Amino acid sequence: MVMRMGRGKTPQITFTLDFHQLVSGELAPGTPCAVRYDPLRIVPPGDDYRFGDPERPVTGYFAFRPDAPAAVEVILQSPSGIHDEPDVDITGQGSALVGEFDIPADAEQVIAWFSFADSAGETRWDSNGGSNYHFRFMLRELQILKADVENDAKAAISRFHLEVSAPAAATRVTARYRVMNTQPPAERQEVELTRAGDADGGGVLWTLPGLQVPHAAVVAYDLVYVVGGRSHKDDNHGRYHLAPRPSRLFPDSFGDPAGPPKELVAALARHASA
Repeated sequence: MVMRMGRGKTPQITFTLDFHQLVSGELAPGTPCAVRYDPLRIVPPGDDYRFGDPERPVTGYFAFRPDAPAAVEVILQSPSGIHDEPDVDITGQGSALVGEFDIPADAEQVIAWFSFADSAGETRWDSNGGSNYHFRFMLRELQILKADVENDAKAAISRFHLEVSAPAAATRVTARYRVMNTQPPAERQEVELTRAGDADGGGVLWTLPGLQVPHAAVVAYDLVYVVGGRSHKDDNHGRYHLAPRPSRLFPDSFGDPAGPPKELVAALARHASA
């Protein structure tokens, strides 16, 4: 089974100014979860809000089943008090309001939304257009059973093999992949995996049985699976998955838990978002 970044680490969800939702650590039932939230997502331009003002809080609401009401309300706070000039960073690395809540042991997923009262007294909502933000327990329910590149020297081609166990409720699984060791790196493509019966542990097996790629290819990929009409992305905490595994590419200096080698990390940073 492929090693995953964040396994066993305390989960945190960061809500960034550019409206990304970034999960770090292992989101799972029965664990505490930290929240970091940029209030400029919800405070309207021109409002006289001061960062971290406890008299004008941003409140987070969290539910743990689809269509359920909020089970937990958390007033987000500034860990360093009120600021007139907070550090603004759209990627989530600057000033943020923080909070924490416990995920119950019987939770099915984490669903989040937020509210704020503006200077005119009107309640503002950050709720993904009313559908809220949904986070599944990805490291528990999505397992990469096999990811490898099989080289055929005689034919001067290779084949990318992938086997994934996804939750029974998943209706679609795709891999978005890019061959990294070509000059320039290839354009990212998306390919459908095929449902292939039951997997161990109650999941369903999805396979990609030998996609042709250039000879001796190094493939960077992420996975997207659809449950209840919602898409959920597994990009290995932004590091992306690799096939062959790093330990096979650089056996003397890299192991699977350390993530991709530096050369490939740099290449991913340049090209993954294209």
